[in-house]
Amino acid sequence: MPGWLRKLGAVVLEGAAGSALAAGATAIALSLLSVDGGGPLIVAAGGIGLLNGVIAALLGIYKWSSPVGWLAFLLDHTWGLVGTTIAMLLHTVNLFWFGGRKYNDSLSRGKNRYLYDGGFGFSGYAFTQGLVTSNFNNSTGNKLVEHETLHIWQSRAFGPLFQATYGVWFLVGAIVGTFVSLGRKQSWYQTVTDIAYLDNPWETWAYKIGGTPRKGKYSWV
Repeated sequence: MPGWLRKLGAVVLEGAAGSALAAGATAIALSLLSVDGGGPLIVAAGGIGLLNGVIAALLGIYKWSSPVGWLAFLLDHTWGLVGTTIAMLLHTVNLFWFGGRKYNDSLSRGKNRYLYDGGFGFSGYAFTQGLVTSNFNNSTGNKLVEHETLHIWQSRAFGPLFQATYGVWFLVGAIVGTFVSLGRKQSWYQTVTDIAYLDNPWETWAYKIGGTPRKGKYSWV
């Protein structure tokens, strides 16, 4: 079978499977929550699943020879769909605003993730949403890839609970950090970074796996 035909078959299969899983999972969730009129949301979820399935097939990110690859695909289109939705937005930003030129195929193909050496990010920090890691900056010496991969699996395993609790901690931490920084020598930025970001339990866990946190005086962990 020609290579292009195999690729086309993979695109169709992964796109259709991703769409069906995402739409089905959303329909079940809405039913359990007794939400009426969720048709547009189901259609949107199916579109997200289709988009990720097609892109994943074109770039060959899922490792189908391993059960881990199958699990990653299943979670990305069901329980972890919120993360996947945000990941597709990050893909769009990286492709259209940053040109997508720094997509790292060697750290993405068969790794159950998408990784960009460049793209959207904050200062020198890598930025992961769902299964997309951005602004990786060719980091190879400090196990940062393990740190960001854990974030991907946190999103898959804990689903919307991960995004919700991370966001609440960050918001409250930013408020607390702002008050803590008043009258202190350490900058507002570093104090908020310490409390809202570095002391976030999800980040504390990830930094135990890999990476080097740049903590200031007011980190409580």
